[in-house]
Amino acid sequence: MDIGIRVAILASLCGFSYASATVHVSLSGDDTTGDSWASALQSVEDALEQVAAGESVYVAEGTYIIGSESSVPEGVKILGGFPDPSKGLVVDRDPTRFVTTLDGDGVAGSIFVVDGVDDVEIDGFTLTGCVGAGDGYAKGGAIRVNGSGEVEIRACDFSRNEIEGYGGGVNVLGASAKIQNCVFRNNFAEEGGGVKVHEGLLKVTGSVFRGNTANLIGGAASGYESSVQFNECVFIGNDGPYGGGVECHEGTGADFENCLFANNSATTQGGALSFTFQDDVEISNCTIVRNKTNGNGAGVFMHDSTGEIVNTIFSRNRGHAVFENDSTADPEVKNCLFDFNSEGAYLNEGSQTIASATGNGGMNSVLDEASSNLDGNPLFADADKDDYHIRLGSPAIDTGTRDSATDIDIDGFARPADVSNAGANGTGNEFDIGFDEYDPDAMLTVVAPNGGEEFVKGEEVEIAWASDGYTGVKVKIELWRRNERALSIATTVNDGAHRWRIPVDLRARWNYKLVIISTSFPEFFDQSDGKFAITN
Repeated sequence: MDIGIRVAILASLCGFSYASATVHVSLSGDDTTGDSWASALQSVEDALEQVAAGESVYVAEGTYIIGSESSVPEGVKILGGFPDPSKGLVVDRDPTRFVTTLDGDGVAGSIFVVDGVDDVEIDGFTLTGCVGAGDGYAKGGAIRVNGSGEVEIRACDFSRNEIEGYGGGVNVLGASAKIQNCVFRNNFAEEGGGVKVHEGLLKVTGSVFRGNTANLIGGAASGYESSVQFNECVFIGNDGPYGGGVECHEGTGADFENCLFANNSATTQGGALSFTFQDDVEISNCTIVRNKTNGNGAGVFMHDSTGEIVNTIFSRNRGHAVFENDSTADPEVKNCLFDFNSEGAYLNEGSQTIASATGNGGMNSVLDEASSNLDGNPLFADADKDDYHIRLGSPAIDTGTRDSATDIDIDGFARPADVSNAGANGTGNEFDIGFDEYDPDAMLTVVAPNGGEEFVKGEEVEIAWASDGYTGVKVKIELWRRNERALSIATTVNDGAHRWRIPVDLRARWNYKLVIISTSFPEFFDQSDGKFAITN
């Protein structure tokens, strides 16, 4: 059978659209026409010069040194993560497995420029080593989106792009960008270490910002006169003088849902978030923890800004959890949980410190815009390892409000989930506070060995288990006999598989069982359904 027909048939069976107008790029191609993997071009820049509007560029795994930026035509899809042609068919695309790196090598200003064109998709790349290009506010990092252009960026890893401009990873000027399931780490810019949007639209979903730095504003991200949305995003260890995590000013909307802000820092204001002259700030079901500032507002800083903060945890921030800089900033704060923020839960109108949420002199009694807020330890799973899911018994469980609550949590599990004898019960309003909705129905299930097997001492055994719902980062694996622990096998990542070599000095017996226990959530555990034997 002709290989082209075979590929088309397999692609159809797998539900993969195999475009007829495609330019291929591969380090193992013969660098001629790009019409197939065999004739693939070896340069991404050459492919972008050849591709026409509405066509696609497929890039196979490997590291490509980028010497100059490329303009992307209208409607072009640029997809990385294909295997080297010698490793499999085009339908095997997997950006995680087949890493496709575009390296500016400290020379290229940017890699892709989307200027005034729509329907561009960039998916499945690692973009690194860019030094920035463009003029004025258009000077950006790895990807620049300008002049009413529209782009969707998915499954990309932006790392170590360092520019004296705007948006080390992505810069959006007067345009629109949707970013999904991306990672921004160790990027640098004057404004918006990871992402900057200027007079545009930005929506970011399911993305991680870690270790990014801004010289001026927005360690991870910054928005000016823009509408921004961040859903199910994680911000850890970012730094910038104004807004260690995210900074927004003079914009028309700033929405944050199911986000985590941890260990971000700002020298001047807004360890996690900073808003200045910003309309319609909406912070709902977020967790804001261990952020710090040398100035004002370790959690949220607001100056002449409007909005609301709902169902959000503020814990152990080094400064005020919420800093209201003047009388023009009066955010509504409701059903939030406050825990040990070093300078207090709230600073009212730039002068009055309010230490707590509850009690005489607490936020709920002092501020007209505050209601149903709580004080207490959130009981995080393992804060030292950045696991801020809540454990059973947390005061955040079932004490949120339906108003402005999200329908799912950061892991995609449905809200609300009722936990017996906690907060609201049986009302349909059992929403948790923070990014995590504790799932009482989560479970671990031992898959193998599950009873009836017979193993020999010294044999290597594949231990397998399943996790339904969030059951923690790590598990303990133990061997039990007669309701007593016979051996601690391992503490390992909760990924469903572990290989174990049976010790030769273990006693040969026929009645062993395997037990799997979550290290953070001991209420989640399981054992083998039946007994199995270990023989000499």
